[in-house]
Amino acid sequence: RGGGGLSQFASEAEMLFPPRTHLQVVGEPVLGADGISVVTLRPTTFQKVRTVEEVEATRKEELKQLASSVAWDLRNEAVRDGAYDSELAHRLDTLEAKLMSEYSGQAPEWYNDNNKYKERFISLLLESGAVRMAVRNSDSVLSKSLAAMDLSVPATPATGGTAGASALTLQSSSS
Repeated sequence: RGGGGLSQFASEAEMLFPPRTHLQVVGEPVLGADGISVVTLRPTTFQKVRTVEEVEATRKEELKQLASSVAWDLRNEAVRDGAYDSELAHRLDTLEAKLMSEYSGQAPEWYNDNNKYKERFISLLLESGAVRMAVRNSDSVLSKSLAAMDLSVPATPATGGTAGASALTLQSSSS
């Protein structure tokens, strides 16, 4: 108790803990008679600390999950509307593979640049909005491109820049 010469606020009764000490909430907060909430805490060491590599991979994984969710949402909308068939299923599977490759094709550390991550995240959201109706219309350029793709041939990952609906990069099975 008391920080002695270490405390920035010498008049306060502070408790100092060693580095990497976490505080675990014990029980429910209690409202005191003076209107101040009192929370009982217990110092603990956090045992589930992630490695640097795991932390670096988090943002990349988030974009992969978002890309997968876009296809999942489109698939569910089509099923709900009674428009889901094997051709649309193939186009959505191909779209999902393309989005996942395009938006998570960089090394994990690339995504830790806030500007790059923000650009990729916003770009994926914009592209998902742009493809929403086009993928369901079998006559659209996007649908024809997706239908011609072979899922065993990976989509070309983007290397930067904004990827919008007009910048779809696909490899057809004939290439």
